[in-house]
Amino acid sequence: MELPCNGTAAKKVAAVVEKQEPVLIRSAEKTFDGLYLLSNLDQTYPFSVEIVLAYRKGKGNATEMIKESLAKILVKFYPFAGSLTTASNGKMAVRCTGEGVPFVEAVSSSTIQELGDISWVDLTKLRKLVYYQDEVNSILDVPPLTLQVLSCCQYLHFRVL
Repeated sequence: MELPCNGTAAKKVAAVVEKQEPVLIRSAEKTFDGLYLLSNLDQTYPFSVEIVLAYRKGKGNATEMIKESLAKILVKFYPFAGSLTTASNGKMAVRCTGEGVPFVEAVSSSTIQELGDISWVDLTKLRKLVYYQDEVNSILDVPPLTLQVLSCCQYLHFRVL
């Protein structure tokens, strides 16, 4: 898919980003299995937060390191590997199933300058750059955490509820 630069680069270049299908990253160890009730604040403002980070490409395979680290982190933060549901009292909860966190790997031959400035959000361009589920009926259909790594300039994208 072609992603036009947002005008902050020195010259306009069409960047190509190829996103793979999501894979589920599971916890490195067995975790709690049951309902995790959400706070009153989570009940009041149920929306996702998207975070995009960019960092210089380093040595080694960052994608594999992030996958391994995520599996270890999910041991302590196990609700992120579950799914949203409604508890018997009608409030939102996380069903801790350990099913995993959707992880998307994307690849681009473009540089960060060609992709453009990520310090401000242009949703049209962001949707072309990062994995996003268009067809969801409610917040209950959105995973508590989705993670994407874009290999080129090493963008890291989080979607957190």
